[in-house]
Amino acid sequence: MGQKYASYDSNGIVNGYYDSIDSPLPPGVTAIPITDEQWQGALSCAYPPVTVVNGALVIPTGPTLAQAQALQMGILRTACQSAITGGFSSSALGSAYTYGSGVTDQTNLNTVAGSPSGGSLWCETGGVWTMKVHTQAQSQAVLSDFVAWLNACQSQLATLTAEVNAATTVAAVQAITWTAP
Repeated sequence: MGQKYASYDSNGIVNGYYDSIDSPLPPGVTAIPITDEQWQGALSCAYPPVTVVNGALVIPTGPTLAQAQALQMGILRTACQSAITGGFSSSALGSAYTYGSGVTDQTNLNTVAGSPSGGSLWCETGGVWTMKVHTQAQSQAVLSDFVAWLNACQSQLATLTAEVNAATTVAAVQAITWTAP
C-alpha cells in the first residue's frame, strides 16, 4: 500500500480517498496526504462528513447537534407510532378493556362506530382477547377513547419535538426520550 490521500471539495467536505498504488489520485483533484490511521478512521466514521480544515483532516467523533436532532426525532416518531398502534384502553362496555389500534383495528372500529346496528370488536381483559358485541353508542365511545389516545400521543410528540429543537447539546438531545402519555 502506498501514500493515502483524501480529496475534498471547495467547502472542505471529503469526497474521496485514494492510495497511490491501488487507486492513484486523479489529476486536478484537490487532496491532502493522510496517515494509515486517518485512512482507517475516516473510512469507519459513523458521523460524516469528514472534512478538511486548515489543511488538516477532521474526523468527527460523534454526531453533530443537527445529526443528533434528526436521529432523535426519528426515534421519537417511531415510538409515537408504536404507541398509537400498540393498543389503548376504553371503559365503553362498563369496565376497562384493551383494544387493538393497528391499521386494521382502526378501520374496523370506524366501520362499527358508523353502523347504526353496532357490531363486534376485538378487545381484551385479563389477558383474554375476545370478540365483544358493541352498540353503535358503545363503539363510538371506544372510537372517542381512541381519538383521545391518538391526540395524547401526538401532543407528547409535539412537546418532545420542541424539546429536541431547543436542545443545545448532543447529550441534551439524546436525553429526550419517549414516555407514553
